[in-house]
Formats: sequence, structure tokens, C-alpha cells
Amino acid sequence: MKVLYTCHQYFPHHIGGTEIYTRGLSRRMHQASNAVEVFTAFESGLAEPNKYKLLSGSYESIPLTELHYNLSVTEFPARDEYFNPKIGEIFKSILQNYRPDLVHVIHSMRLSVAIMKACLDLDVPYIVSLCDFWYLCPRHSLLDIDSRLCSGPDKLDKCLRCVRSLHGFAKENSPGKAADVDAVNKRAQTIRQYLLGAKKILALSQFQKNVFVVNGYPESKIDVMTHGVEPDDFASEHPRLNELSNKAGTIKIGFIGHLVEHKGAHILLKALQELNSPKVFCDIWGPLRDDPYVSKIADLAISQRGVRLLGELDPARLSAVLQSFDVLAMPALWYENQPLIVKAALAMGLPVLSSDIGSLSEMIQPGRNGWLLPAGDVSAWKNAIDRLLMEGVARLEPTPIKDMNAHFLEIKSLYEEVLAAAKTTNLAGDRV
Repeated sequence: MKVLYTCHQYFPHHIGGTEIYTRGLSRRMHQASNAVEVFTAFESGLAEPNKYKLLSGSYESIPLTELHYNLSVTEFPARDEYFNPKIGEIFKSILQNYRPDLVHVIHSMRLSVAIMKACLDLDVPYIVSLCDFWYLCPRHSLLDIDSRLCSGPDKLDKCLRCVRSLHGFAKENSPGKAADVDAVNKRAQTIRQYLLGAKKILALSQFQKNVFVVNGYPESKIDVMTHGVEPDDFASEHPRLNELSNKAGTIKIGFIGHLVEHKGAHILLKALQELNSPKVFCDIWGPLRDDPYVSKIADLAISQRGVRLLGELDPARLSAVLQSFDVLAMPALWYENQPLIVKAALAMGLPVLSSDIGSLSEMIQPGRNGWLLPAGDVSAWKNAIDRLLMEGVARLEPTPIKDMNAHFLEIKSLYEEVLAAAKTTNLAGDRV
């Protein structure tokens, strides 16, 4: 079987849940003696309009093609954000050269749904994983520019405000911007056309499926298939199981994730600032980029004893780092979608202090594996941490969590099902 995976960004430049998931599938397909390639985007600083550059190489012995380009200087950025004909043509040439049996679109942000059109044009079956909400929301998070939760693109003006904020497209009262407004207006319709061309659409949670159904996608078209955690991510011993971990009267809270506002690290740090307890320690793991939000996090961290900013976490160290925490914090402000960090924590019996939002509300069972708090409520987070400090925190019985080996078998079976159906359809067409 020859499979081509697409992802909006990838190792070694980017490390996140979607990239780790793509890597886990591609490695297992490769180890099972299947032909595998990965196609990804890299947001370059190229200033020349319509400059696209393909770099071919490999990552962990798997062929990797990176498409370097700058969205802001393409021919028609307002359209190219979601449907870029140039990328479609580039991807079509890759399909013709590699000739995969199937394409698994794990993410198409930056690549756009033009890669799906290329698959349809060449009659290559594809399946799509819904890793976040980009197919509904240009910000991918369903948070508007005021950081308020959004239900989806039901009104054009909502999306226009966000697109202006993100990319500067369709600025109000600017000459020549009517075409940009029209392009943004067509975003939902165009994406829907090609997303529904997939042989299978996989949601990672029931919550996510419900959001897409509310936004007009057929319920029968979307299957819920949760992804798995790498076995090594929760392979540590659990020496403190059912034993209070803060006998010395202290607790250590950990945060692992990208330092962007919708991940909510500032909520946790503000809660700790208000609590102002020398008995609470906090490790913050996430890439320390040069941007205003990371500077804000750094200021909050520096002003507090016991808080450490530790930079990007090597995935190979995840299990050991989780083992060092008493509690994992997930103060998300957006609809987190089955985060792998939370799954790994639950699988090793590490309790999770989480926002009551999105699929996190499905994953966390208060009284069994963690606590759910109002998203963005600093006082609620402060009070919860204070209560944990007074009552103590115990390691819990591990929550049964699917691992990537089991998930890979599910996915491989799905690939075989899709290819068998495509073969039957082709044979029927030949007979006609």
C-alpha cells in the first residue's frame, strides 16, 4: 500500500499534537513495509510574489516534501488561504510522480483544500482527519478576534473581522477589496465541496462532530475515531499511586503546550499570582518564540517564585516530565480536541485540572481523574489550586486510553476498506 500524508506543518520545525499524530501513523505504516511519504508546508519569509519552493528530503527515514511559500504575497491571499490553485497544481504533480493508493489529509491549513481537488481530478481516494476547526474557521480555533467562542461561519461579517485581523485581507473601505470580500464569503461553500469529496471524514471527538453537524455537515458523513497515545508517553512507573503526593505541603503543577493565548497559560499564571503561595510550584513547557504573548507569559512567570519557563519539550521526555508533576493543568479557552497531553496524563494516573470546554468535558470525569473549571475564570482556578494544596493530591488509577498501536490497526483497516470500495467502484465502471 502506498500512502501520502499531508500536514500543515511538521518535524523538525514544528512539534505539536497534530505533528506527533502524523509521525506516529507514518512511522507505523513504514514499519509495516508500506510505502509512505509526507507532504507539508513551511511558512517562509519569501517576499517575491507567487514564489513557491519544494524541498525534498526525509525525516526518520520517511520521504518528506516541504512546500515553502509566503501566503501574504501570493496572487490572491484572501482566496489562497483556503483554496490555492497553485498549490493544487504542485500537489497534482506530486500525486502523478508518487502515485499513492490513498491520501490521508491530516491537516490542510496552509496547503488549502486545493490538494483535495487535485485528488479528485486524478481519482485518488482521500480521507480527512478533523484535527481542529480550520475547515469552519480561518483562525482554526472558533475564537473570534475578541477571544470569544464562536459557533461557526453563519454570518459573513464575523469571518471578515477575523480574516482582517489575521491576514489584513478585505480591509474596510479599501479600494479593490471587493474581490477579497467575495473570496471570504465563498470560503465555507468551497471548503464544504471538497471536504465532502473525502471517502471518510474522521472527527476526534463527539463534541467536534456535533459542531460540524450544527454547521450543516451530514451526520452520516463523519465518523468519530479518537486517536491514540504513544505507549512510551505513559510508560513510567506510578510509585505514588493512591498516595498523597504533597506530604511536604507543596504541589507541583505542570503546563505543556504552545504558548498562544487560546491555550490559556496566562489564566493559570494569573491564578497562581493571586494565590501567592510559596507551597505551589509550576513548570511551563512550550516554545519561547519572540512575540507579545510569550513576553506576557515571561513577565507573569518572572514575577513569581516557583514558576519556571522551560522552553519546548522534546517528545521523548514527555513521560518523565509528566511523572514530575502532581497535577497537569489544561486552562484552555478554546474547544481543545482530544489533546494527546491530557490522554498521556490520564493513562498514567496523573490528575488533570482542566477547563470545562469542548472535548475536555468528555475526557475529564470529576471525582475520578480530575477537575473541571469554568474556562477563563481566574478566581475559580485560584480557589481550585488552593483547595488542592489544602487537601493534597493523589495519583489515581490510570484511565484506560487507546494507544497508537491500537489506533494504527483501526486506521490501516479503514485504508483497506476505502481501497476495496474504490476498486469495486472502478470494476463496476469498467463493466459499464
